[in-house]
Amino acid sequence: MPTASTASASASVSGGDPPLPYLPEGSVPTESSESNLNLPSVPLPGILGAQQLVKKQPKIMEFIADKKPYHIHSQKAVEITKAIAEFVALDMRPISVVDGSGFRNLLHTLDSRYKMVSRNHLLERYLVPMHNLCKEAVKLDIAQSPSHSFTTDAWSSKSMESYITTTAHYIDSAFELKSNVLDTHRVSGSHTADMLGKEMLETQIKWGLKEITGVSDNASNVQAAFDVTKIPRVRCFPHTINLAVGKGLEESNVKRILWKVRSIVTTFKTSHLKTEALKDNEKLQGLKVIILISYDFTTIIKESMI
Repeated sequence: MPTASTASASASVSGGDPPLPYLPEGSVPTESSESNLNLPSVPLPGILGAQQLVKKQPKIMEFIADKKPYHIHSQKAVEITKAIAEFVALDMRPISVVDGSGFRNLLHTLDSRYKMVSRNHLLERYLVPMHNLCKEAVKLDIAQSPSHSFTTDAWSSKSMESYITTTAHYIDSAFELKSNVLDTHRVSGSHTADMLGKEMLETQIKWGLKEITGVSDNASNVQAAFDVTKIPRVRCFPHTINLAVGKGLEESNVKRILWKVRSIVTTFKTSHLKTEALKDNEKLQGLKVIILISYDFTTIIKESMI
């Protein structure tokens, strides 16, 4: 009859799993014998195991709190609203974008607890303070430069509202060129030399520009405004080239060529059948597919030459 020692020895030699401890034939396991079985420690299923495996369920109040909208002045709500204000400012979006159903659906998808603020709240509490902080930072940067140049131009919107824009250019202490748009505001009345000159002087005082030199187009009223204010002026080089190109395009030989080009473009722009025939012939000839230009060929010529 084998013994426990011989059984253990045979198991170690064969390399198999360790055998169960030997019990004499016909004997009944007792509590003491069970304690000596050295069975592996395996967690038994039951109430204790279920508590370890099942995540603790939230209380009802905790569940309600997770679904409750953020308070308008809570940290999370302020962070989201600030990010929206920065989006409007940096991407130059109209404030009305926050009223769009698609935009609000996007916010709800990202965080259903956030409730979008009104346009007035976004403007008064976020955009205006951001503008003031940026304005003071630009003023401080401008003050550190000993001299400045500026460009100015009066223009009209599609709704025929008149505006004037001024941009400052200067080199900072790190010898880096900086350009900042200082003002874009609406003006009324004719763009006379006196009116434009007044705007230039007010901008100079408002932003603390020093040792200034102006850059502008060649319009007669702008030239007269610089003469009135005694501000040194440099003519805009690209605008001067634009005027020269425009004069060249008025030559009779150039006009004849432009007329032919417009006729060709018009032929294919007004007939899809001719356009399809053109593409088929390009493939047969092994030519690169031609992309038809717009009707405003003169503007394209000017831009390409400048």
